[in-house]
Amino acid sequence: MHYQAQAAHKVQLDCERGGWSHLFDSDTGKQGRVANSLLEEPANAA
Repeated sequence: MHYQAQAAHKVQLDCERGGWSHLFDSDTGKQGRVANSLLEEPANAA
């Protein structure tokens, strides 16, 4: 799936334990979880 960022959206990202973060889009009400490794630059990935 391909997601395109929209500047108008307010997205909240809360870091959680276990290497996961909780993502919440207050405009659409959608939420989910993302691995922290996906948020890091490849050069910094463990």
